Amino acid sequence: MEDLIYPDAWIWWNAQTYAILNNFIPGCEERSGEIFTFPSDEPNPLPTLSIALTRLSVDPGAMVYVGNALASDLHLMCNVPAIPNDLDATATVRRVLDPNLERNQWQRALISNRVKHIQSFLTSGNAFFVNPVIIHLDEHADPNSARIITDGNNKSTLQINFANFSSQGRLDGGNRPLQLIDGQHRVRGAARSTMGNLLEIPFILIPPTYAPDNAAKLFTEINTTSKELDKDHQLFLAYRFNISHHDRDLTMGRWIPEMNNHHDRANRMAYRMAAILSSEGAPLASQIQMLKSNGTTNCVDITKWLKYAKKWFLPGGPYDSNSGHDVGYIQEELKNYFSAWITIIGDSWIRYGHPGWNGRTIFQQRTHFRVLLTRFSQIHSLTRNRVGDGPFTEADFLDTLGPLNNLRSDSAELKAAYLRTSEFYWNCMDAWVKDALEHGTEYPEDQVMSTSIRSQPGRGVLSPPARPEDWIIEDDPNGNWPTGRSRYVSVQRPINCHSTLTIQILNGEEVLSGISRTSINGPNSDGSYRVPIRAGLIQNDVDEIQVRLEWKNAIRTLVREITIQRPD
Repeated sequence: MEDLIYPDAWIWWNAQTYAILNNFIPGCEERSGEIFTFPSDEPNPLPTLSIALTRLSVDPGAMVYVGNALASDLHLMCNVPAIPNDLDATATVRRVLDPNLERNQWQRALISNRVKHIQSFLTSGNAFFVNPVIIHLDEHADPNSARIITDGNNKSTLQINFANFSSQGRLDGGNRPLQLIDGQHRVRGAARSTMGNLLEIPFILIPPTYAPDNAAKLFTEINTTSKELDKDHQLFLAYRFNISHHDRDLTMGRWIPEMNNHHDRANRMAYRMAAILSSEGAPLASQIQMLKSNGTTNCVDITKWLKYAKKWFLPGGPYDSNSGHDVGYIQEELKNYFSAWITIIGDSWIRYGHPGWNGRTIFQQRTHFRVLLTRFSQIHSLTRNRVGDGPFTEADFLDTLGPLNNLRSDSAELKAAYLRTSEFYWNCMDAWVKDALEHGTEYPEDQVMSTSIRSQPGRGVLSPPARPEDWIIEDDPNGNWPTGRSRYVSVQRPINCHSTLTIQILNGEEVLSGISRTSINGPNSDGSYRVPIRAGLIQNDVDEIQVRLEWKNAIRTLVREITIQRPD
């Protein structure tokens, strides 16, 4: 806009216009949400609006004001400290990493459909609002535009001098002196309706003694508990203003070791690392969607990132509070980790802004990028066992990732088998990678991409599971029929299979419920799956049951049935 010869032409182009009914500014019209025009009577200035206030003590030493005003008056005197709805990923992470950058932008952008809904609601008649909106008079606001005056009788008044931020029949909405902290949709919708000059809306006024950060915290606490904000926006605010929350996935209070608030620390560290790693020039530049405005050409959104990455910072994780590692150490090691993955993947890793996004590696897909997150603790542990103390270099991680060197992660065959929306398919890829890394051997491409090498670690990514007759199954030493007590059949997961074993107990074609579990999602500490056959649940006239076991991967599902007979 700054480069245009006539910058106002852009503002006025295709502008929506609303009549704002207001006694103080007759004939006022709003264009594009920021520009207000009215018949100019220069040199006569616009009048000053005075609104009676009542002081209210909310806490020892803290005080706010309450009052009420017409919807159109509130609309004309209040701005919204909103985050731009076109903020890109680079600008977002700058704000996360620099707490002093754009402190006056933290609200969500106006949702036009909600405003229209409120306009329609008010047009129906006999409608009003009881719940107050919250406004803030910032300490940096021009006192010639807005100020609170208290007279000798201790009565307070809010004075708005419209003439100070308007001229020549135009009022610039960006210069409105007060900030609308909560209730922007109610105010905007009411002001643009036919009720704008009739509807009184109660408000709470936060005085200038409260800094902008206090107002932002208040907004955060209101909206994160009411869950009206998108989760990514809640996280952005919670991190920026150190907000604690009852929800472990949202809490971002300051780390206080005596309180053992490990989830606060884990969330804050994981969020900070996301910003660092997705900064310009970092391995994941613009690849983590911090806010929805960051676009869609990225690998993972911040909520999914936190779900997996916070585990690295919780007790028992590689970067827990007892690790002794500072932020610099952690960010260096994580940069090396993701750089190693990108090196292993090769040219099919598409950097932000580069061509070829549609042909990118499967590991840049939003589902399968999670493999890089879930495997971190395993890869970190394997690297430590081999190298010793860190911080680990990219070369250290590359050695651990060696078994993936010849995995063609951008191939059409691999994507056809694994790139589907169900959670099952990325979990299958995760299982294959886990087994390959644990085995630690690099194989040639024809073996890695084989369609016929079954259940061999690091090979046969396009192959079905091992044949059922090759599965390792051990009977209960006391016999499998549950005489007197439950029995357990021990089953080993075939290599490269999904981690879930599915189970059915049959009497011929009839499915018997309750006798065993329907599935087991993971192995015991010894790596086995113990399938229970529970006592006292098989009818007396049933002398034989079939235990149906199902293992599957992205290529095929295979089944084996074991017959168990009642002993004589």
